[in-house]
Amino acid sequence: SQEERFDEMADDSSDFSVPIADRDLCERLLSCLSDKARRRIELYYFYGYKMSEIAQMEGVSTQKISVSIKRAIEKMKKSGSKG
Repeated sequence: SQEERFDEMADDSSDFSVPIADRDLCERLLSCLSDKARRRIELYYFYGYKMSEIAQMEGVSTQKISVSIKRAIEKMKKSGSKG
């Protein structure tokens, strides 16, 4: 199922070879997002899914995913400039 697939990806998150400071920054920026926006960012940027694939998994349009990801990035930029 879709939820099982997301859970499996979450379990693999420790495999990222990113310096601790960068991971901490990523976690702080991602924490300002809704669960849905965070999942979409992770699928697109960390796991390499195409927007069309994410849209298909969620049963929404590719346009919706694109707008959601762009808004999430803007939100993270604003959050990063505050801290």
